[in-house]
Amino acid sequence: MFFGSRSYAEEPLFLQQVNAAKPDAEAISKAKKQVKDHKDIKIRDDVSLVPFHQQLDQQLLPTKAYCNNCHLTVPHSKILRNRSFLNMHTQYIACEACHFRPQDKELTYQWFDYDSKTAANEIDGRFYSGRKKDDKSLRVNRNGLVKIAPFYQNEPALITESHEFADKVAKQWENADVQSKAKLKAKIHQPLEKKGPDCEKCHTDEQGLFELTDLGASADQIKAIQKNTIADFFKHYKPEKKKNTAEKKKEQRIRITDLLK
Repeated sequence: MFFGSRSYAEEPLFLQQVNAAKPDAEAISKAKKQVKDHKDIKIRDDVSLVPFHQQLDQQLLPTKAYCNNCHLTVPHSKILRNRSFLNMHTQYIACEACHFRPQDKELTYQWFDYDSKTAANEIDGRFYSGRKKDDKSLRVNRNGLVKIAPFYQNEPALITESHEFADKVAKQWENADVQSKAKLKAKIHQPLEKKGPDCEKCHTDEQGLFELTDLGASADQIKAIQKNTIADFFKHYKPEKKKNTAEKKKEQRIRITDLLK
């Protein structure tokens, strides 16, 4: 199955690996069950939730990421304990930065502009800076269209929602039966890692996943990222083993005493 019209070598790395993917029967069977069990989630535009913390009103940022053709803009939902922390990252980190990590390829990470589909020229000021409580100035103006993304041989390793591949997949999916959808889903997801890297891959004193200096972070910003309190909590948090579903769900909640461990 080949989706692109250009030569294989000219395709972004992610698409190369999708075209080369050969999911086995187990992967296809799992995908088939997911296709059968899937239910569309629709978010009403007229519903708004008042945030617990005082902050500026903020809508969900627009996206041009290919992943969001199927997945929600805020895709992390299963683990109550850390889903807000993970979804916050989606404002400025591409899905593929965490979930596309081929072991045999050396990737680099740059700011990627989803409009121009190239590396962003301006990198200064893209990280939040610390400020005092009475400082009412606006933080960095994020528009959701520039994110840290993987590059391979200095070219973007990902595709966007407008790539011809996305259009062909959408058309195939629309007219496919369950078995064909399962094969297509398994093939697209084979190059991806379901679980993203642990927090300490970025929030660490050692060399992390990203070259923060090259991405425009200042020394103070790098220190704040490395010493992030929430990431440090998840690194040290050791949940108790629970047997039944109700206990496991309750264990997902963070208690004040957990922060003192």
